[in-house]
Amino acid sequence: MSIKFPLTISTFGDEEAMAVKKVISTKNFTMGENVKTFENNFSKYNNRKYGIAVSSGTAALEVAVACIGLQPGDEVILPSFTIISCALAIIRQGGKRVLVDSEPGTWNMDVTQIEEKISSLSIEDRALQREKQIISHTVAQEDVQHIKNLWKNDPRWSGIFRPYSEY
Repeated sequence: MSIKFPLTISTFGDEEAMAVKKVISTKNFTMGENVKTFENNFSKYNNRKYGIAVSSGTAALEVAVACIGLQPGDEVILPSFTIISCALAIIRQGGKRVLVDSEPGTWNMDVTQIEEKISSLSIEDRALQREKQIISHTVAQEDVQHIKNLWKNDPRWSGIFRPYSEY
C-alpha cells in the first residue's frame, strides 16, 4: 500500500500575485530596485553590513557554505531527508557529508543522533580540528537548543558553536 501526502502546501494569495506582477512589469526584475530593497532590508534584519540576493536556493547554499570557511575534509552534519543541493554545496567545497536520520512525523533532523555522529573521534581530537558545521532543517527552538547544549558546558569546545549572527 502506498500513502501519499504533500510535503508542502502553498499559501500564496492575491497579495503575493500582485507583488510578482508588479516586479515582472518593471522588465528589470533580476537586478532592479526590488532586489536592492530586498538586499538592504535583509541585511538590516540580520544586523549585517551586506545582504546578497542570488538566483536560487541552490545558489544560496553554495554561497553560505563558501562563506563559513569549510575546508577540504571538514565534516558537515545534515539531515538525511533534504534536497540534493545541501549535499552538493558541501561536496563542491571538499567537505564530507555526515547524515543524520529524520524524525518520523516531522521530517526534521533527529537532534538526539548528532552526538553519536561526531563521536567517531575523541573529544580532544575533535577540539583540535577545524570547527564543524551543522546544516539543519529543524524548525523547533528546542531542537536548536539541544544542538547548542551538546557543547556549551565543555571548555574544549569553547567558540565551536556559533550562531548564524556571529559569522
